[in-house]
Amino acid sequence: MSGQSAPERDTLHAALYVACRAPSLHNSQPWRWQLAAHSVRLRADPARMLAATDPTGRQMVISCGAALQHARVAFAALGWHTVIHRLPNPADPDHLATFEFERSGSIRARDVTLAAAAVQRRTDRRPFLPSDLTKSTASRLASAACTEGAELLILPPMVAPELLMASRLADLEHDIDAGYQVELNWWTGTTTTTRTTEGIPATVLLTPVAAQRVQMARDFQASGGTLTPSGQTPDGATLTVLRTADDDRRSWLRTGEALAVVLLEATATGLATCTLTHITEIPDNRVVLEQTIASLGARPGHAQVVVRIGWVATPLPGPRTPRRPRTDVLEQLPLS
Repeated sequence: MSGQSAPERDTLHAALYVACRAPSLHNSQPWRWQLAAHSVRLRADPARMLAATDPTGRQMVISCGAALQHARVAFAALGWHTVIHRLPNPADPDHLATFEFERSGSIRARDVTLAAAAVQRRTDRRPFLPSDLTKSTASRLASAACTEGAELLILPPMVAPELLMASRLADLEHDIDAGYQVELNWWTGTTTTTRTTEGIPATVLLTPVAAQRVQMARDFQASGGTLTPSGQTPDGATLTVLRTADDDRRSWLRTGEALAVVLLEATATGLATCTLTHITEIPDNRVVLEQTIASLGARPGHAQVVVRIGWVATPLPGPRTPRRPRTDVLEQLPLS
């Protein structure tokens, strides 16, 4: 891919490196990038779908949507505007998007900031400081999500008991699901010590004692977490939820794009974030969550993910979670 109609190969590889820093369910990285003469295609990789945890593939597509947003930000920071064709082939639902390129007249400072945040961003499962988001920050995050076709609601403390109940009910259902437990054990904690390019290492999972301080979280306690945060204060995170008007594959893709830009805006502000998907993995819980949201006067919608956002006293220690090598996720299509 060369010339004025598409980025040079080094630019492509640099942007797709940033794209692959996107978050995904259990760091499964369920995406593939196909490089054509003047475009790039994003495909879901069903072989990396977690069948017990994510039987519909909803979270797989959300993860790919996050990678799509990272790519858009990275190309913009490198001087390329991307024209995105989402779900371009109904007969091929795993073909999620095609990028075409236009030279940008200028590079915006915001794009450079978000691209840097895409490399720096990390999921932080530690307790956050007891400090609310400012109105300006909350408004900026909500506006970023809206731009990507989703709604970000900042949940008031009064609904925390309902969310906590939904979280615990999800844990109970997961506890008795043998297939889920096999997947959790495979992708997280001590089992990843011999798998260096995927999964969640024990170093970024809380120890069982520390995990008790974060009530709204997926139960990783059997996964051998070794992270021990300093201090003893309870979690002071602000709880938010991303919602969409519909609940189809396009909505899932846009959820991922919205999720990524919210996380990047938060990271650029100095905030820590932790995406929670275990609550919405249980269909009945999604109904309960929507009923809780409706009680706040919100319009009808579909809850996709919950996100903890807040401040931390110190950066997350240790290395970033691993990513698959470029050769595993990039494919050069033959020239036609």
